[in-house]
Amino acid sequence: MLDTFLDEKILNSDWIVLLVVGTILFLATEFGFRIGQRHTPERRKAHQSQSSSLQGALLGLLGLLLGFTFAMSAGRFDARKQLVLDEANGIGTTWLRAGYLSDPARQVIRPALIDYIDARLKGASERPWSDIFRQQLARSEQCQATMWRATLAEVKAHDTPSVSLFTASLNDLIDLDGKRQAASRNHVPAMVWLLLIVVSVTVCGTTGYSTGLGESGRHALSMIVLPALLTIVITIIADIDNPRRGLITVSQQSMIELQNTVKKYK
Repeated sequence: MLDTFLDEKILNSDWIVLLVVGTILFLATEFGFRIGQRHTPERRKAHQSQSSSLQGALLGLLGLLLGFTFAMSAGRFDARKQLVLDEANGIGTTWLRAGYLSDPARQVIRPALIDYIDARLKGASERPWSDIFRQQLARSEQCQATMWRATLAEVKAHDTPSVSLFTASLNDLIDLDGKRQAASRNHVPAMVWLLLIVVSVTVCGTTGYSTGLGESGRHALSMIVLPALLTIVITIIADIDNPRRGLITVSQQSMIELQNTVKKYK
């Protein structure tokens, strides 16, 4: 439930992530600064060393958590990118092996493959809960069903090693569809995001508090630069974790090139 809410309401837009996270972190920094300013000069000196030690420990924890979250997002991104290439290769192999089939089956399967590629490309950039994505997903499933029925008829009519090779490649293609769907739903867990935000808020609040304990007032480095950089880093990690939108997306170039190739020889 929490994962769905974050994906659909917050993480579906880089601007929303930037605005929400930035607002929270800047408010935490300002709140910590004002708490530190409320202490008397004597208490400020007493708390300053303890605050600095705590701040260093929290920064180390935040760095570890950021690295862990980035590694999770990057790993998922690489897996999705590899699956696009695998699917393009799988469709290409299926297209070539369709040449082994008799004319009735080939004339059904190759146009269905072209339609299948088009559906995959049109659905690749859409959010999983959008109507367009559901329509293209249903379209691709219909293409799979059409190809499988034609293949079953071909197996009954001509059960040859060449037909078996084609059947295996089509089966692999359908399996790759399942893998891509699973990969598209595999995101950084919501609890990891919440933990990252909580630690970031604590770090910014502690930094603002330490600045407030000083006598020189606000410092741009602690009051602006730190929360701003954290906001940008968290936004980039969220962008990598949701490759259907934003600045960093999974390239569909291999599928586009395959589409151009098969249309030439249909």
